Amino acid sequence: MDITLVASILAIIASIVTISKGVIEALKEGEANKGLLRKLARNPWARLATGLAVVGVGLLLWWGSKTPYVLNVVLWDVNLDERGSALASNQFRGRTDIGLSKEAYAEIGAWCENDIRNRLALTDEPVTAHIRIPADLAKEEIQVTMTPDGPYDVYVTQVTNAGKVRWLLETVDLAQVGGDFELEIRRPGYEVKSISVSRQQQQPREQILTLKPVPVGVGFEKFEGTDNSVHVGLINYFTTRSRFTVKDPTTLERLRAKIEQEKAEIAMNPFIQQGIRTTLGVDFLISGTFEQKKP
Repeated sequence: MDITLVASILAIIASIVTISKGVIEALKEGEANKGLLRKLARNPWARLATGLAVVGVGLLLWWGSKTPYVLNVVLWDVNLDERGSALASNQFRGRTDIGLSKEAYAEIGAWCENDIRNRLALTDEPVTAHIRIPADLAKEEIQVTMTPDGPYDVYVTQVTNAGKVRWLLETVDLAQVGGDFELEIRRPGYEVKSISVSRQQQQPREQILTLKPVPVGVGFEKFEGTDNSVHVGLINYFTTRSRFTVKDPTTLERLRAKIEQEKAEIAMNPFIQQGIRTTLGVDFLISGTFEQKKP
């Protein structure tokens, strides 16, 4: 139950109690049948009861002017510039007349922020990636250890006649990848670093990379429903958080259109060389629905 409704009910109950107490006191003094109204008017309990009753009625009227809403928020993973799987969701309920309050946006934003922070084990200190590259990639696997522990991805990138290609290390058979390549270490919230791997190396190689903190990219999509501007309040919340950077729905749509254009150009001419391609530049997407129905 909303705290405002509780306060209104308590105010009315308090009014009834205090009025009753004033009447009882008046009866005790033998003035119930003679000038009761004058007695109650002079009684401090009665005056307090009147004030509380007015406040209670006012709160109830104010409460009745607001309509209930249901806000569903979904946090999405981003994989190779595409919306991935749903990582978490939450439902928020309340009442409002025009738009959500600052307190509501603070509650919703804090839930999103805390989920991302916990999921990534974010710190304000650098993290290290310890990489071991065996001499024979056909017999042994590349090993990567992250300290402190946290989610990360390792990509194998290579420039071929068809352009630059990239695979997740865990999905590619390096024995089938001819020529030299690069290992790209990605941990959301930290800088991206790469190292070159040569097929000519004769001995195992170990290397430690230090990844400095960088803002986590969060993209906001328009919320569906009766109010699709909810993302604006959430963007305002995240822009005050130094550990995050945001992209609004318009920016995401523009970047997606450019990515599709580049894909079409490469499909028409596979030998196109593009050293730098457009990316969304976000690690997470946030979307949802907002429903508010008039009684």
